[in-house]
Amino acid sequence: AINDIFYGGGSVSLWVYPGSNSDGLDRILHKTDIGDSISDDGWVLYLQGESAEENGIAFIQDFSGQLGRWDVYHYGLTRNAWSHIALVYDSSSNNNDPILYINGEIEDGFTEGQTPQGEPLSDGDKPLFIGFDPGADQADFDGNITNLEFWNKELTQSEVQNIISNGVTGAEEDLAAYWPFNAGDGDILFDHSGNQAHGDISGATWSTD
Repeated sequence: AINDIFYGGGSVSLWVYPGSNSDGLDRILHKTDIGDSISDDGWVLYLQGESAEENGIAFIQDFSGQLGRWDVYHYGLTRNAWSHIALVYDSSSNNNDPILYINGEIEDGFTEGQTPQGEPLSDGDKPLFIGFDPGADQADFDGNITNLEFWNKELTQSEVQNIISNGVTGAEEDLAAYWPFNAGDGDILFDHSGNQAHGDISGATWSTD
């Protein structure tokens, strides 16, 4: 299941291609309700700030007392180029920090911007939005996304690098969902993990970039 993927230890892995108009707050992954803000009972992975050629990246997890935020500002993801992102996190304790890998390397600049307090809030009844902002900011992702995976484990650096080099088959142990974005047409995003986490496509177009 893709719900509460980080509770007890989990990972997301994907390729992103920020476009020329990408800017701070563009949503990459957003697991909250439609109409909810960036911090309501879930988590968000999004662009954070921008420079002439790069975007930063940020992650928020909601907690009962105060949400936690970690980010690297203004740099990390090159515009108009593919980059691989892997976020590894155990949200079960507010003492834990996520690890961000960009192109297989740990991003040391990814640091805590706001300290989480209280207990992690479940996202179990929240939908997952990919490249779409369901809240008031209307900060949809400008660019492309492919090969998104959810893992029920904390990936190691060598595992992340193996995914970058070899991809996945869909049959791996602890793979909760795998969306390769390779159908090419239609309005269904198929999960190739065998776990039937299919999605609906709305407001996006297929790309061969």
